[in-house]
Amino acid sequence: MGAMGAGPWRDGMSATSAGRFGGYRGMRMPEQGYLCWSASETRIAAHEKDDQRGLVIFDYLNPRFAGPATVREEADWTTQRWIYTNPADGSLLGQTIHTLLFPGALFEWRGSRFDWWNYDLAGANVGYPSRAGYRVIGPGECKYPTFEATGDKAFAGPWMIVGETGENPFPLLFLFEKPPVRVTTISRSQSIEFDGPAGWIAVCPLTGADRWSREQKKRLNSPPDEKLLATIETLARLKLAAPVKCTERFRVDLGRDVVEVEQTFEHLELSDAFGTKPLKIAPMSPWLAVACPGAKDLVGQVPDLGLRVEGEVIDTGIATLWGPYLGAPGSVLRYSMKRSWGMNQTIAPVRVTGDPRCDELQKRLDTEIAEPTLTFGGDNT
Repeated sequence: MGAMGAGPWRDGMSATSAGRFGGYRGMRMPEQGYLCWSASETRIAAHEKDDQRGLVIFDYLNPRFAGPATVREEADWTTQRWIYTNPADGSLLGQTIHTLLFPGALFEWRGSRFDWWNYDLAGANVGYPSRAGYRVIGPGECKYPTFEATGDKAFAGPWMIVGETGENPFPLLFLFEKPPVRVTTISRSQSIEFDGPAGWIAVCPLTGADRWSREQKKRLNSPPDEKLLATIETLARLKLAAPVKCTERFRVDLGRDVVEVEQTFEHLELSDAFGTKPLKIAPMSPWLAVACPGAKDLVGQVPDLGLRVEGEVIDTGIATLWGPYLGAPGSVLRYSMKRSWGMNQTIAPVRVTGDPRCDELQKRLDTEIAEPTLTFGGDNT
């Protein structure tokens, strides 16, 4: 991107800035909206019309630790973490990560057992790639609540699909660092056991924000078709380099009448027991992705809104609630967009004088227009 006429780079965020990803704006809500669902520390839900509680997709049971544990919460403008430690020595026991940068939930688990539940699990099908081929364990054949995944029934890939026969329109995809050796489903709860520490687990909606009908969910009784398998493999690769932090800066180029944005991401650096190759991308906000040249294949014909992305754009094929999940290869995303008309003007139909509060506000507005400090993406300070 050219520097002719460009102003200085400025920090693209403040403590309460939402930027282009949405964000927390300094608030702590019981459930926060993410790319494909809403979630808290222990619950993932799809909010339905006129339903404040939402349709529970995943409820995380109490962490199973050998002893006591303390939890510490951390959050920035894109990511929220709950970190579990041993109060005796401060050692890490595990962590839960929900982020606006990855279409799923991330769990680091030092224990050997991962428990969760939802209301429809009693009718769930569990499917995974075994050494003997794709294996489906359904409620009809599951006379015993536990199935072993050893020998020729051992996992041959890093994923497992859990799809219910009930009203839940989001089959879940579990992505593992290590192969589970045992899965137990009892009524509404499921326990996934490992030989040693579980490591990193991701829980994703199988096809992003796309909803599955009862008829479509019957497909889960068979091996995934080529298209679905490609989506699973993409998510498995993305999980190994999941972006979990973003910093941003921007500048105004008056010569080209554009705003340039540079976002730099930090990623997890993981591997798994199956030799999966990580896919590292700098994700684009889905709001922007809708306006990205080439997005018309995903969202229909889109007029040219002046958004220009530097370099290659990777289409993951994953849909979110707000638009397609696109990104640039690597850790840095650079793009430009047309400067908003009238951004250097204020609209004041009636000028109020003699009011100290209004006079003070006018001074702040004049100062901000002359030397901008707030983010162009929106700031509530």
